[in-house]
Amino acid sequence: MITTKFGERGKVQEEIWRGKPLDDLHIAAVFFDGRKDLTLAKEKVEDKWYSNKRREDPYVVIGEPGTIYLDHLSLQHGTGAAIADGLDIAIKAMGIADNLIAIGADSTAVNIGHKNGAVHLLECRLGRTLH
Repeated sequence: MITTKFGERGKVQEEIWRGKPLDDLHIAAVFFDGRKDLTLAKEKVEDKWYSNKRREDPYVVIGEPGTIYLDHLSLQHGTGAAIADGLDIAIKAMGIADNLIAIGADSTAVNIGHKNGAVHLLECRLGRTLH
């Protein structure tokens, strides 16, 4: 169900929900943020359902300009390589990899480390340096 939003941001979000290609939105930058979280999961064993908590590392991916929600990733590991792999797959699946001029994240070492940070590794996977 789509909730009605007002303003230009709402119009863009509704177009995304209707399946408008992201190429028309001219996404130039991608920002991501995540946190380790305990998530309640249900698991069926034979005929019974069991609840358990498992640690997940969910990440939200936002596109700019316009602060557009693009995707969320649920990663099993919070390493720079795992984050870069997840972002690489998501960005390429959305078809916006060639248009990107910037990648942004908070300043944790796993995100911006100069050797094994997610931003650096994602730049390597995309084959160019972004700002």
